Amino acid sequence: MEKIHELDIKAGDKILIDEAIEGIVVFSSLTDSYSYEYPKEAYSGVDYDGIMIVQGNGARVFHDIETLESIDCRVQVIERG
Repeated sequence: MEKIHELDIKAGDKILIDEAIEGIVVFSSLTDSYSYEYPKEAYSGVDYDGIMIVQGNGARVFHDIETLESIDCRVQVIERG
């Protein structure tokens, strides 16, 4: 399984986390990629060091870098944005 940094996840990508949480990436501090609705100016710094996704029902889910790098966390890119 690829490590989170090897996946090159960017805003607009559809991902699946731990085979349970699916959504569109709205920002990824890992690749310095931010959508128009979630600009870097508003979502940078240690509080936002990770990936934010928006699910189909509109729910926002944030995963910090520590969680994403853990051995138990599995991330899969379903579709590139």
